[in-house]
Amino acid sequence: MTGDAAPKPWVRRDATPFEPENRVAVRHGARSPGVIAAEAERVRGELAERFEILGDPMFAGAFERCCQAQALANMLSDYIWGVIEGTAEAYHPDPRHPRTGVMGVPQHLLTEYNRAQQNAQKFAQDCGLDPIGFAKLVKELGWAKHLAGSGGVQSLVQRGRELQAGRAERTGSG
Repeated sequence: MTGDAAPKPWVRRDATPFEPENRVAVRHGARSPGVIAAEAERVRGELAERFEILGDPMFAGAFERCCQAQALANMLSDYIWGVIEGTAEAYHPDPRHPRTGVMGVPQHLLTEYNRAQQNAQKFAQDCGLDPIGFAKLVKELGWAKHLAGSGGVQSLVQRGRELQAGRAERTGSG
């Protein structure tokens, strides 16, 4: 024995190894961090153009989660519609199962799509990208400015104690 590994009969001798980051076997990309990152970069560019507030470092984590979730939802949606329209084939271990059309879409992909869409919606709301989220964000920022201008939380705590003391004196309880 020379120490060399025995040749593997299932590998063609003239086969070239895959390059890093190849996408030969990618179907929808929902389990590929590289594919999701590329789509998230596209989503990030779109959103950053429309919402300049997202450039603030305060929003970095929420914005990144929003981009990742929306990227995943976009990719799954494209794949599902491709299967429905017949431009993509779904994989099924049972050859009797259709590979295209509405019945060809695997149930787990519909579940993953719904989850990704819900996450994207929630994360977008957290960033203030929809009307409800924007209203909440404005309200919270308004309260923050109000508290900062009025002496902050400590002044509110002190005012609460004063009100409680005044009420206790009026009722005669201690």
